[in-house]
Amino acid sequence: MKGHEEEYFFGRYTPDGEGRLANLFWRDTESLLDYNAFGDVVIIDSTYKTNIYCCPVILFVGSNNHRGSVLFACAIVANEKEETFTWVIQKFLESMNNKHPKTVVTDGDEVMHTVLNKLMPTTRHRLCAWHIGRNIGQNVKDAEVQKELGKMIYASYTIDEWEDAWDNMVDKFGLENNIWITALYEKRDRWAEAFFRGQFCAGMCSTQRCEGYNGKIKTRIGRFTVFSDFLPRFDSGVRYLRNRVLLDIYKSKNHKRKYDSHLKRVEEDVFNIFTDDIFVVIKGQILLEARFSVTSRIQFGGSEDLMFYLSQYERPNRSWTVLYRPVDGVYSCSCLQYESDGILCPHIFSILKYQNVSVYPKSMILDRWTKGGGRLKIDHTAAKIGDNMSGRLLRYSALMAEAKKACHNLAYSTEGFDTGMVQLCGLVESSKNYRGSKKPRVADQEPDNGMCNVLKDPVIARTKGMHGSNVAAAVNGNVGEGNKCGKCGIPGHNIRRCPLLVVETDLAGKSVKSGRSAQSRRCDKSTKADKSGNAKQSDKSAEAGNAAKSGIAVKSGKDGESRKAAKSMKGGNSRKAAKFGNGDQSGKADKSAGIGRTASVHEQGACETVNPSKSEFEAIEVNQCKVVDSTQRSSNSLEYVTASVERDECRDDVEMADLNSQVGDT
Repeated sequence: MKGHEEEYFFGRYTPDGEGRLANLFWRDTESLLDYNAFGDVVIIDSTYKTNIYCCPVILFVGSNNHRGSVLFACAIVANEKEETFTWVIQKFLESMNNKHPKTVVTDGDEVMHTVLNKLMPTTRHRLCAWHIGRNIGQNVKDAEVQKELGKMIYASYTIDEWEDAWDNMVDKFGLENNIWITALYEKRDRWAEAFFRGQFCAGMCSTQRCEGYNGKIKTRIGRFTVFSDFLPRFDSGVRYLRNRVLLDIYKSKNHKRKYDSHLKRVEEDVFNIFTDDIFVVIKGQILLEARFSVTSRIQFGGSEDLMFYLSQYERPNRSWTVLYRPVDGVYSCSCLQYESDGILCPHIFSILKYQNVSVYPKSMILDRWTKGGGRLKIDHTAAKIGDNMSGRLLRYSALMAEAKKACHNLAYSTEGFDTGMVQLCGLVESSKNYRGSKKPRVADQEPDNGMCNVLKDPVIARTKGMHGSNVAAAVNGNVGEGNKCGKCGIPGHNIRRCPLLVVETDLAGKSVKSGRSAQSRRCDKSTKADKSGNAKQSDKSAEAGNAAKSGIAVKSGKDGESRKAAKSMKGGNSRKAAKFGNGDQSGKADKSAGIGRTASVHEQGACETVNPSKSEFEAIEVNQCKVVDSTQRSSNSLEYVTASVERDECRDDVEMADLNSQVGDT
């Protein structure tokens, strides 16, 4: 959609061998305008946990004239290999018309360092100072050494001063044989501030701008976001951050500051030229000027150039030199702060005060920090020159500025809105006559094997603790299917709660599980009953068996309440091998296989029964039985309760005489 809406949108992608998206790079028109104005320093950083595919997202971020973060480009990659980084950097340079930045800041990835040296040989590569400080805290435990290394990162030494300070630190703490310190020293030209003096970095020495950008974007996307949701949410977050620039512009145009420094006229001139955020930075340099004083001035023979020598109050051993060329009005300080950040140092302000200059030098104004913002100036004369991309961007910006003013006025009333819509619709139709053929900005890949130009999503990454079946279901699109029961194969429950294995028996509605152990118990006792066929049966046991077969009602006790007898047993068994079976609803006992039914008789009636066939128990060993049925006598009713015992051996210690006496009394 972006490629059809914006003429200068740039997008490229690569598929993998299975027709899935591997790498994706895009850059919109706003990013191109920002890069043309502020692309001298670029921060490259990868962020993670932004999508369900665990694909890293690479951001290209810079700083605008308000010292705010701007997005230059974005890429989603399958991995962080050298060939992948090479493809990303190539597409970035292609999208920016092969304009190279002056400085690139990364987090220390050696693969990225190799790619940058190969594709951007003239660009300085700087390591993130924050990551260097974190590594120092992890590898060095001595607090004094950490403090000294911190000075090595940020102190504004010359290269010779830095080398002397490093040698003194190594000798003082005995770090000659420290492998990590030696490796850090070998990369000193990529992280120490002393080696970047004079290299323009726009005040950026870490990747924290990318981290801040990531923090804002991650409020809309997360580790479970799919691509269909990722791209619109990411674009929404970028638009929100870009809209904050409007607030910065409003503050620069309408905010008033109090001029309370000792160089008030210079301070007022700075406020009128630079943005509000840059004014605050420059004012801090003006206040620091009071610490320095000019010690001498020397004029070179045969020229008008002047050399000024300065020293710091109460620190006479430190000195600086400022060279002034009257021909072009340029000041150059030995601290090289202007060359590094584009902002005058306090030493130059001290020379301005010494020369009684009351305005900010026009030759020292860096356009990227001004209220104009370094953007291409909207000049109607310049917009008419040339048909290249710069000319088209100028004309586009000029037309958009006028259109915004008209829309702002027409939106005050419904009549203006109706009139404006009619005129705009007619203008859209007539403007098509001036438009040439649109250049496609989204690469069209050649379809393979007759396949359409449609890519599949990458494979969903398997995270820690994720079951393999869940990964397969997620790949097929069934992300919310969940686990399935191992018994019936139906999702929504597990085997412990499967309806096929649960029997409702409790009066309060609780579930009593009828599992394999109960079935083994019945099989075991039935086997014992078959083997003990020569035992004599007592008279009362025979009466109880006849009563169960005839389906008579058993009445218990003194309260006169009627109860149904549903227990049947097979005669000819010994007392310890007696097995009680549950009769069916007609009161008849199971005579075919000698296997009874386990049941319970309650006050509210008979419960459900389970009658497995004999073949299901043929492979079950006798010593696997671990629960038995025991009977307990109630004062008000006759009740059978199922109880669980320890797994040692089947305990058939039910007293037949006690039960038979109860049945006989009825």
